[in-house]
Amino acid sequence: MANYTGTVESPKPPAEVFPYMADFSNTKHWDPNITETSVTSTGEPVRVGATFHVVQGSGLSKVELDYETIELTDGRKVVLRAETSSLVSIDTITVEADGTGSIVTYDVDITLKGARKLAEPVMALMLKRIGNEARDGLRERLQ
Repeated sequence: MANYTGTVESPKPPAEVFPYMADFSNTKHWDPNITETSVTSTGEPVRVGATFHVVQGSGLSKVELDYETIELTDGRKVVLRAETSSLVSIDTITVEADGTGSIVTYDVDITLKGARKLAEPVMALMLKRIGNEARDGLRERLQ
């Protein structure tokens, strides 16, 4: 399994930050590796069962993932899951109060399937680079 954890401080309160983070279609606004996102379920996007289509990269390196919100904890934690024939991604976002602002922690675990498991060390390196870029974009967006 490859894992990345990044933390960002924001002057914005959790009541503002959490709904933004839990609506996973917003990733295109802060993650430079995401080229397209959309809400694919009907109804409120901040709820268990909400689904999102996410496109990362373009051309031959394009990856499309369909995420589902599988856990939501009172304005503090959201867990999303995507699965393809080659991987499972579990993304966990937590938002904690910090004075009048927030601390956002983004944690992603990617498990490769089948023979691809042999590439997990390479995936871990790629995930670190991609995660740092996303963390930096999120830091800018939440200021």
